[in-house]
Amino acid sequence: MLLGFASAAVGTHTVFTLSKYVDINTFWRLLLGGQTRVGTALSLAVSAVGFAWLSASWWRWRRRGGSTDLLWSATLVWTLVGGAYTAIYDTILIVPAVILMAGAVRDNRQFESLVALVGAIYAAAFVTQPVAGAIGFQVFTPLLTVMGTFALRSYGSHPPPAGHLDDHTPDQRPGGRKAAHPG
Repeated sequence: MLLGFASAAVGTHTVFTLSKYVDINTFWRLLLGGQTRVGTALSLAVSAVGFAWLSASWWRWRRRGGSTDLLWSATLVWTLVGGAYTAIYDTILIVPAVILMAGAVRDNRQFESLVALVGAIYAAAFVTQPVAGAIGFQVFTPLLTVMGTFALRSYGSHPPPAGHLDDHTPDQRPGGRKAAHPG
């Protein structure tokens, strides 16, 4: 049964209504009229870039510390985009992602951009399946990709936490040496 499901999810035939799925693989299947080598390559490329950027951001957090709200937001959203298949009902995961982002974004311009993006996603929820079924364009997938990218870019623009010095806190220098404190 599992092999049959895997074949249906990524193969050339389908038992699923593709307009009800928002992952990157299904996006290209709908847009290109079926499973193609180009679509598979594009799906892998988008997923690989998202995974690499997300991994690098988590690695950077490990060195510098600070809040993980934007990273968890990006992780939730990129999981929806890069998953093997993501049904429309799974997009409920953007709710905690938005809550985390709204609490983490400090810049007014970024916050206004987030509000506009959330508004676009909310509006798209009403038309995404009919549009995908009618013209083969899944509106949610690019919006989710933008949302994941927004979270990672916002994380990258946040300054390091207080006490941060060369990717180590003053008392956590390589080799276990304490930082010299004046006085």
